[in-house]
Amino acid sequence: MPEVVTHLQEAVDQTAGSARWVDGAEGLVEWLDTTNFDFTSSRARLLVLEGALGDADDRTILDLIERGADLEAMTEHPWGDDKVILGKELLDAAIIRGRADLFTHLARNKWVERSDKRRLEAIFSDNAAGCSALLVRAFAAQELAIDAIGEDGQSALAALSSVYLCNRDDQGLVETAKAILDLGADPNKRDINGETAIFDVEYLPLLDLLYSYGATADVIDKKGNSPALSSWSDEIVLRHLMEGAPPVGRYYDGRTLREQMKRRPMPQVERWLDANGFE
Repeated sequence: MPEVVTHLQEAVDQTAGSARWVDGAEGLVEWLDTTNFDFTSSRARLLVLEGALGDADDRTILDLIERGADLEAMTEHPWGDDKVILGKELLDAAIIRGRADLFTHLARNKWVERSDKRRLEAIFSDNAAGCSALLVRAFAAQELAIDAIGEDGQSALAALSSVYLCNRDDQGLVETAKAILDLGADPNKRDINGETAIFDVEYLPLLDLLYSYGATADVIDKKGNSPALSSWSDEIVLRHLMEGAPPVGRYYDGRTLREQMKRRPMPQVERWLDANGFE
């Protein structure tokens, strides 16, 4: 169970002697009502923030806010000793966790206007929009850039393959990528390593989508590596090669494509290389 959920359970335990918070389950707020829980308290603010950073549903978080959690107030941060402004931290959490409803609620209450937009765009990119197509559209509706380079040196589109939330949800991964592309993101935008969004993709439907939106395969990164050498998957590498990616460069372990195939057989790739005269 995620650590943040454990924190929430402990918080409710301390308040009413019973752990009722499990992933922000429906009915939590109504149950807290029966315990005479103070929704304006520091404990309530901590519950809201921990829920937003964890797995609570947006409706539960919004219900807690509507019952009196003061967005202007300072609160403890569950991942440190710092005191933070609740509304500001909730906005960040909404972007990180792909919470479109919470983000929209905060935007309506001017929290986007009060924030550094470039910082929000960096959070959006580094966390790949929380792997939420709805969050992508809500973010763009606030005239925030969906194709900016984040602090990690990638755009949101390129970061999709490495973000934990996206790795848990293949359908969400593709839907989020499509939403970003539909809003004009460049699939050929290079990151700090000279790579584009097709590098490190391990899910074929995502790669197919990127190619269908005009991603080019014949790009070489700053180390001289082709996107074909960013995967060990037979079908992924073959897809790159068939799109025109040259079989050049080396894997992270220093092996060439042919050398890698001795350790990780790629029969389709081997046949393609042989048929096309590549050593």
